[in-house]
Amino acid sequence: MTNESNKRNRRTRQEMLAHYEAEAQRLRDAIAGKPDTSSENAILKSLKARLRKTNTELRAARVTLHGQASKDGSSMLRAPIDEKIAATEKRLASQIETRDRAAEFEATLPHDVQRLEALIESAEQGDDVEFPNDLTRLSSDQDKTDEQHEASAVVSREDEQAEQDAKDAEKRNNASFAQ
Repeated sequence: MTNESNKRNRRTRQEMLAHYEAEAQRLRDAIAGKPDTSSENAILKSLKARLRKTNTELRAARVTLHGQASKDGSSMLRAPIDEKIAATEKRLASQIETRDRAAEFEATLPHDVQRLEALIESAEQGDDVEFPNDLTRLSSDQDKTDEQHEASAVVSREDEQAEQDAKDAEKRNNASFAQ
């Protein structure tokens, strides 16, 4: 065998290192959004890819601003952003109003509860009592915000569950006495 035939058709370690460093640099450039300018074909490919991405972003911006109707035009697939902002602002205002009402009720209603409990206790003992006319005005169903309705529903469910638990406990108590 000659010296020429003993040569292997492989890259040296230095060549492999240079190859992988170049590949890593191409990946870094791709991550950074830099176009591949290694050849004229690569430049054209990068230009076309950039045009597709740019058109996509432009269409997305238009849909964001103006909304997107369904194909048949009967409904909106996506409402314009200004409508969403207005709805969000309205919801935020409602939540702020709800918070303020709740804070006011939390501050004033405990005193009303104590007064009412004391009046009920006096009435049950046979004392003459009059209904107080200076109690905190409660919200009517029409005046309540959505959040207040949700909170009322939660409290009502808790009250119903407590009543049911009390009935069940009484039934268990009565059943144990009957035996």
